[in-house]
Amino acid sequence: MVLAAYFERDKRVIIETSPGKYFYRRFGNTLIGITHGDKTKMADLPGIMATDRAQDWGQTQHRYWWTGHIHHTRHQEFRGCFVESFNTLAASDAWHHESGYRSVRQMQRIDLDKQQGIVGRRLCSIGMIRAKAA
Repeated sequence: MVLAAYFERDKRVIIETSPGKYFYRRFGNTLIGITHGDKTKMADLPGIMATDRAQDWGQTQHRYWWTGHIHHTRHQEFRGCFVESFNTLAASDAWHHESGYRSVRQMQRIDLDKQQGIVGRRLCSIGMIRAKAA
């Protein structure tokens, strides 16, 4: 709520404050779905998007789901939609460490074109962030 108030006059920034589990953004010929990824299987997400946003689904050519729950990169193509999970920047907590999880700490910038969908990516590892901060 604080971020929403801080950026309320900046038209370039959208702070999602609804309590929903699934969030959607339309950008030209592209439909993006975002969810944490802890409640739904990746294979089910395209059908959820097609149902929740039927009009947008029919009017777009590029459709993507972005999730994060599993903390590692996974990219799958389904009929009409790509579903992708991403790494995390967060350090491992005790439970994840003791359970043997060892994911790469990095983030991605994804470049979208209004007509062509994803046209580029840039990876940034935790080491790159630390080097710039020093």
